Amino acid sequence: MFIEPDYKYMPTTTGISLPSPKGSRFVASCIALTCVLCFVLPSGYSYGSALLCLTCIPLLLWFRPALSLTREDLWILSALVFYVIAHFVIIQYHGSASRYFEEPSRFLLGIFVFLAVIGFKPSERSWWLGLAIGTILGGMVALWQLLQTDLPRAQGFMNAIQFGNLCLLMGCMCLAGLGWAHQQACPRRWVWLLILAAVMGLAASFFSGARGGWVALPFLLGLLYLCFRHRMQRRFLLIGLTLMTALVVTLYLIPQTGVQLRIEQMSSGLGGYMQGTHVDQSIGVRLEMWRAALAVASEKPWMGWGETGYVEPLVQLISDAASRTQVAELDHLHNDILDTLVKRGALGVIALLAVYLMPLIVFARVSLRASPEDYRLRAFSLCGLLLVTGVIMFGFTQAFLRHNSGVTLFAFFMVVLWGYVRLAEPKVHSE
Repeated sequence: MFIEPDYKYMPTTTGISLPSPKGSRFVASCIALTCVLCFVLPSGYSYGSALLCLTCIPLLLWFRPALSLTREDLWILSALVFYVIAHFVIIQYHGSASRYFEEPSRFLLGIFVFLAVIGFKPSERSWWLGLAIGTILGGMVALWQLLQTDLPRAQGFMNAIQFGNLCLLMGCMCLAGLGWAHQQACPRRWVWLLILAAVMGLAASFFSGARGGWVALPFLLGLLYLCFRHRMQRRFLLIGLTLMTALVVTLYLIPQTGVQLRIEQMSSGLGGYMQGTHVDQSIGVRLEMWRAALAVASEKPWMGWGETGYVEPLVQLISDAASRTQVAELDHLHNDILDTLVKRGALGVIALLAVYLMPLIVFARVSLRASPEDYRLRAFSLCGLLLVTGVIMFGFTQAFLRHNSGVTLFAFFMVVLWGYVRLAEPKVHSE
């Protein structure tokens, strides 16, 4: 999938030439491939991202593209570096296996991916086209698994919760591109493609039964509304809201989708836990596990218990036998912040908040200072806001970053989107 670059390349005044269009097409293709293959192959999200991570350093050294880092770039890169260093210290402190460095290594490689994006200036169309196609394929996979397989929930080729959350996130990110689409040569085609992708992403989320994503959905839609309310006619907003509501109600009323059952289970599980009964249900187990985890975390608040040392003291604090058995089999606490606090202590939580809040702040700053007519910049900054907000919300009910799919796509999408923001800013590039 080679896409023509949006930018022209000229020699710089320092004598160092910018990369050829081939370099731009290669980076663009890797970005698009990451999105397109995300849900259709086992570990499909890793092919394009891994290819770019492995080649970006040699490409940067060979072509030596002109890089001009801003203060905001350094803020984000510093957060990524701090995350890596903090985890290295924690891993060494606990004597944990080297495989636990795989998670922070994604953020380390993300630094070089960001440099490749701002240096090689890949096509913007590669991002939006790859995102839309990947989300549509995710919806098709979910529909196929629901109708043609014996799986109780759509799960793509990954954990069902991760699948549903990622489809929902990418679908909402497609809606962020509607302003960008209106400025393209064939705006209607782009608009309908992105809308179709958003619908398929939402449907895949409901087919997966990932209830944590449904909790995040109002926040993501609210963010979209805040950004679009002054730039879109009210009748279009009402039409979109009506269609979204109709889709959700339809999915709920059709028993085969499993949405009605999952909502009823969530309601009964929460009510049962509050009454002290049925604690071994999914909701009850998580609430009981989180209660015990807070007590365990207070015993080693600074560096935590390590990746496995917390299990025995945690299980001892759970009185329900069935819940105790389930918790003992888990390798995370279904909450990113709490899981980090128990395993890696306050240092790990600070590092996690750094990679949450620093990108959130800089994407918000760009969105606020962008002019109303700059749809390119607003689209990418809104995409970044949706990404970080979605990952934070998903992390309340799922250890999103403990999964390869979660940490890989969060780190990769974050640096790619910030790279596109940099390229779209007038002070950085003028076409």
